[in-house]
Amino acid sequence: MLASEESLIETCSTMQTEDFYEPRHQAMYDILNGLFIKAVKPTYLEMLREGKKRGTLSTAEDREYAKQTIGCHVSTVSLPYWWKNVKDKARLRSLRMTLMKLAEEIKSPVVDVDKLILDASREISELTTSNTEQIDTGEDLVKLGMEAIEDRMKHKGELSGISTGIGKLNRLTSGWKPGDLVLLTAESGKGKTAFAQNFIAHGCFIHESPTLYINSEMSKKQVILRFAPMVSNIDSDRIKFGEITEEEKQKVFDNMDIIRRAPFFHYPSPSLNINKVVSMIRKLNVQKGVKLVVLDYVGRMDRISKDSKEGEELHQICKTLKTVAQEL
Repeated sequence: MLASEESLIETCSTMQTEDFYEPRHQAMYDILNGLFIKAVKPTYLEMLREGKKRGTLSTAEDREYAKQTIGCHVSTVSLPYWWKNVKDKARLRSLRMTLMKLAEEIKSPVVDVDKLILDASREISELTTSNTEQIDTGEDLVKLGMEAIEDRMKHKGELSGISTGIGKLNRLTSGWKPGDLVLLTAESGKGKTAFAQNFIAHGCFIHESPTLYINSEMSKKQVILRFAPMVSNIDSDRIKFGEITEEEKQKVFDNMDIIRRAPFFHYPSPSLNINKVVSMIRKLNVQKGVKLVVLDYVGRMDRISKDSKEGEELHQICKTLKTVAQEL
């Protein structure tokens, strides 16, 4: 987790404290996860400092153990293997506890065999699903639906998601909602970027929804010169060619303060891959509470496999992005 930011992000989104058996490992994971959430770069010294505050790495023995543990380097490539290894050990511990409990119940003079077998089957079956997986009953869904309708009536006419800035589209979608993945497709030069940037302007600059703009197309200067006309209502070509008056310039500068104060985060990267994108989304979601992500654009992303076809690549990228959207 100290080796790279990407490793830290992925580990924090994959593992849980209880997955670790050794209490000092649990303490170290909690500290690193806490530093990540607070956007503090995790280092060995920061970990010791935070551990001292919490009283979890306070002794010389604890600090020496932490130093030895960090010295056992794990490469980023092998991380998935170790995640699975640790989680499997945690599941085996849970299975052992379940079997020990059942063994004690079997010793009882009076045993309801059918109930015992049913309970054993249920508890062991629960170990085959992760803690995040859930099966909803009809009753659960009806209760959720009734609460949603009550909430809609209390907020009559309001959007349930982030405003798109387009009246008919808002009516059709009720705004961009958590879990949505929207693909904007068209030929080159048809205005996809400008259209998507308008979503940012309305969702982030006007309605102040924390937004991450992942941009592989334009320079930082091009980005801000695109947004300046949107917030100032002055023609973009006139701004681009410097054909504005001093009064209009001051109006542009004053209105650009909207962007300065907005919860807007711009990540320029000419070389994108799906792992880098997912890591950045997870990071900004945890540290800045990002609710809207605009990715410009999928076609510029590095190929996952040299042997796969373009359609297969797009399918895999979209599937991964949809999964992240639903998780976060």
